[in-house]
Amino acid sequence: MTTETPHVLIAEDDSIARATLKKTAQNFGCQVTAVRDGEEALLAYKNQTFDLVLSDLAMPRLGGHALAQAIRADDSLIPIVMTSASGEIDDVVELLRVGVNDYLQKPVRPGELMRSLRVALDRARLKMPSRRKQSTQQTAESAATQGETSPSALSGSSLAQSWAYEPKNVQVSVDLRQLVAQLRKDLKDGTFVLPTPKPVTGLWVQLQKDPNLSGDKVVRLLEQSPNIARRAIAMANTSYFRGTRRVSNLRDAVVRLGNRTVVSEAQTLLHREYFESQHPALQTLFKGLWDRTLFVAALVRELTRLHRLGDPEDAYLAALFHNVGQIILLRYIGSNMDNVSTLNADDVGLLERICTEHHGSVGMALLRNWNFPETCLALAKANHRVEPHASSPVKRLIHLCNIGRHIADEHGLESSIDGAPALSIGISMQSLGIREDALSRCVERALQLTGTATP
Repeated sequence: MTTETPHVLIAEDDSIARATLKKTAQNFGCQVTAVRDGEEALLAYKNQTFDLVLSDLAMPRLGGHALAQAIRADDSLIPIVMTSASGEIDDVVELLRVGVNDYLQKPVRPGELMRSLRVALDRARLKMPSRRKQSTQQTAESAATQGETSPSALSGSSLAQSWAYEPKNVQVSVDLRQLVAQLRKDLKDGTFVLPTPKPVTGLWVQLQKDPNLSGDKVVRLLEQSPNIARRAIAMANTSYFRGTRRVSNLRDAVVRLGNRTVVSEAQTLLHREYFESQHPALQTLFKGLWDRTLFVAALVRELTRLHRLGDPEDAYLAALFHNVGQIILLRYIGSNMDNVSTLNADDVGLLERICTEHHGSVGMALLRNWNFPETCLALAKANHRVEPHASSPVKRLIHLCNIGRHIADEHGLESSIDGAPALSIGISMQSLGIREDALSRCVERALQLTGTATP
């Protein structure tokens, strides 16, 4: 099998940072051309073939923003990753508008850069498997490798090799048990690579943690997120929130819903993408998990609001991501299952066991990398168990999610890979001081908000 090494163009005016980025990309298995500013980068881009551009935002002569615009005018698909020390939300929003694929805050950690390179190159391969410009000044480097690539999360030269590999139309049957064994090995060896969030996801997380959150900031980001903007306006006009008139613009919608509710809904839409799978054997599992997760989060928010158990939107966000480790594990398995079209009861049981064993540690690691609030990390790590040393807010969230999972089961929102609640609903209700009548009102609201009410 012949493979091709990805060629990365790095533009960075700081010599130490440039050398560090170059070394990291080379360790990742990439061929690297590193230059000092945007003008040199644009000249190199015109004369050579590149598969990814990694640029600093603030550079002399020609900055990263102008460089990205020039490259995007020529190629709409080549991945562009931008770095900056400022971290200003306006800068990131503008970069997204130009078409930058990812944004990394300086100082860039090697692991973070490697994850970004992996995701960007992998997406590029899927969108344009044969894209490489013909150049008279460059002969692409190639390497030959034999045997099969491990289904584990790839890094280093193995990813560079797999990036350019175009699979033949061969049907391969995968033994799910063998795949799960490989997954366990990757987790044990520390070679399991977590997905990198989209830049816009990081921006909404940043707003979630902003103590000075303003409507202007929310509206500005909504203007760069059309799908979320449409959702905000539609939600503001539902019977649950509607006032005396319909709203038709973003500012009015934000005023009616509240800044933090809009941020929570943005997280909902962005998180929804991770519950989607093109693999026929996993579509039903993902659909069931999403309906269940959304209802549990909505009920947690309503109970938190009614009983004043903390910030409702913080509780909603933590509950929405409490089982994210399950999703990441299932997506890993699905991406390596090839043509396996059905899962029998034993297969589903195996998936449940692997999720039970590892989704807490995977979920916590993922949310830490995505810079989520500490309560979200703690709830994901807890894996539905109330540990004696856990803080009071985390214990409350665990009990709230436990109630939500019980009620979800009662309303048919079950999941074959989400094990039975660890605690009885009575224990959790008693611990939180929740009465039956109050619970019924919150359940009704949650069903209405999520559209999961039974006929």
